[in-house]
Amino acid sequence: MSNKLRLAVLTTSLFSASVLANITVGNVGFDSNTVIPNPGSANFNINYYLFGSQIFNPGGQVEFFLTKDGGSTGYYVGREAPNLNCASNGCRPINTQNTFKVSPFNIDPTTKAYLSSLCVPTDFQVVARFNNSVSVSHNTASFGTVGKPDWLFHSGSMTPANISTGYAGNLKVTFVVKNDGCPNSPVLPKVGVFLADANNNALAYFGAIQVLNDVGSQHEVLLPMRNLNLAKGSYRIVLMADVERNVNETNENNNFGAFTLNVTDPAVQSAEGSIYYYQRNANLDNSPEQSGYELEELSYSVTEEQSLKVVKEQTLKQQK
Repeated sequence: MSNKLRLAVLTTSLFSASVLANITVGNVGFDSNTVIPNPGSANFNINYYLFGSQIFNPGGQVEFFLTKDGGSTGYYVGREAPNLNCASNGCRPINTQNTFKVSPFNIDPTTKAYLSSLCVPTDFQVVARFNNSVSVSHNTASFGTVGKPDWLFHSGSMTPANISTGYAGNLKVTFVVKNDGCPNSPVLPKVGVFLADANNNALAYFGAIQVLNDVGSQHEVLLPMRNLNLAKGSYRIVLMADVERNVNETNENNNFGAFTLNVTDPAVQSAEGSIYYYQRNANLDNSPEQSGYELEELSYSVTEEQSLKVVKEQTLKQQK
């Protein structure tokens, strides 16, 4: 999820307003002790005051922003029309104190997505802007909670994709496993590599590869096919992120990816052919729990003949 947001620059001075703007906003703030661990589904209040009067209707709406830098920039929340009483002698606020009720349905969707992606509790002030006046809250609200990682496969290839019966060579598999959730994972997963039949029944376990950091890593491995004695047919080389089930993730159902391996007789090999592994968020037949259980049963049966060999690997860098 992208954290690139539309930032509003709040350029109006916090200490002055236009001499013509006689109705001003002030004393904006949250309810006391506002803590919002799940911003995507929460409601909260923004309280503010309107002061003064003027001879004409100022028009416009009261706008609200969340800020982490004292009001220099802000994440747009929403807006509402001021509650004014305008007569022949001018306009004035009907109620001095007002409350803008924020809900999952009226908060700006870009800001909602950003707040939902926060990986640690983060304090924000609120900014109100109206009629050339700006008010920044003295109190703060905490948004977000300690987030979880989400490990899945982003890309990969396998060659050869077609082998003959009795093939005693290696399969070269490359893949990128990446954390699409929150970084700073206290435990890094291992990726298990399996051979399965077309119905996702595990036939062999080649071993596991340690993910290198909490962002992700790219790996190239060789899988020995000698002595497997595969009959003609279609098989899968299956990747399972967090094969040891040590990581608590936001989504436990997207940890699988697979390559199709065709065994033919006579040999129909493609020296240059690649079968790209399923797109991100791939599951095996939409039943990862059942397949995962079967695959885990073989996770302790690695033999020297079946053990994979890591050719090269490198860490991924956090995108800024």
